[in-house]
Amino acid sequence: MRIVTLGLAGFVSSILLSSTAMAQYYGGTQGGTMYQNPYYQRPVATTNAANGEDLLNQPSRTSRETRNEFANYTPLSAAQKLSYVYVNMGVRSDELQWNIASDITGTNTPNVLSELTWSDMSIYEISGGIRHTFNKGTFRNVYIEAEGYHGNITSGNNQDSDYNGNNRTSEFSRSNNNGEGGSVQGGQFGIGYSLALTRYPNGAPEANRYSLTPVIGYSIHQQNLEITDGNQTIPNSGPFSGLESTYETSWKGPYIGARLNMNLANKHRFLLSGDYQVSDYYAQADWNLRPDFMHPKSYEHEADGSGYQLQAEYGYSINSNWEIFLSAALREFTAEDGVDRTFFSSGAVGTTKLNAVDWSSQAYKAGVSFKF
Repeated sequence: MRIVTLGLAGFVSSILLSSTAMAQYYGGTQGGTMYQNPYYQRPVATTNAANGEDLLNQPSRTSRETRNEFANYTPLSAAQKLSYVYVNMGVRSDELQWNIASDITGTNTPNVLSELTWSDMSIYEISGGIRHTFNKGTFRNVYIEAEGYHGNITSGNNQDSDYNGNNRTSEFSRSNNNGEGGSVQGGQFGIGYSLALTRYPNGAPEANRYSLTPVIGYSIHQQNLEITDGNQTIPNSGPFSGLESTYETSWKGPYIGARLNMNLANKHRFLLSGDYQVSDYYAQADWNLRPDFMHPKSYEHEADGSGYQLQAEYGYSINSNWEIFLSAALREFTAEDGVDRTFFSSGAVGTTKLNAVDWSSQAYKAGVSFKF
């Protein structure tokens, strides 16, 4: 008796599950003249246009006939799908500059004592990530994004200037050096909620023709900068040997932003995104030619900063799953009114004001994505 009861319970459960699955698949009741299948672009007619035959109530229809009814419906293209993993690579150009005052208040002369600039840094960068919009269940329309990147600095310039007068006057020392070498890396994770502005006819959440997604998240950006091939230009004493100094930065903190997706003609996808980030800035350096400094940590920088990132992306669908795309990105970050701590080999610590740090970056990449 127990075996029979269990068997009947399993049979009834299987019927209920099958009914639920069919209801979800066919996406609605049979009361109207047509219903919508959320996995196809066009609504499925419930009556035969030629003879008025009721297609919904056909218990004698064979599985082959049913398959034939659905054979002409087109699945979502890659451009319409908003969930994908991707990898891309390309070139990036960075500039970074910082300067310190001669005292902790920044009011004594000179108000800019020393300034370091890395310019025209060329970087080969590779990145990868995922963007996913849940299309059913409790998390329907919830959006998540995650990305990581790494790049190598293949060329660049460095200038180190010291001043005796306010506002960068009475420059008494300058070296123009090689800024090639080092690396950049970083990543971010965000979560948001996708708002459909317009939809494709099938009404599936992943088929939004236009959607706007507010996002919050956390990101970190790092630069490992190098200075080599020293050349003293003020006074003009020329090249000097042994220069192998480093400066390592970190910008990290929460961000808020938005993603605007536009899907056109089932083949073309456009993405416009913007983020504003509040950052904790930290850097440490090893000034290898200064015997009066500690090594490998000669000094450190701390400051509160902020910045923004803008990105534009165009994708072209090869088929229903694969897409190729191009992207361009701009970053501008600033940190101000921080602290410079210098660690001397004697054990003493000198403190002065870090006036400002400015970082700008432009990147251009091409990539491929798999959409699901």
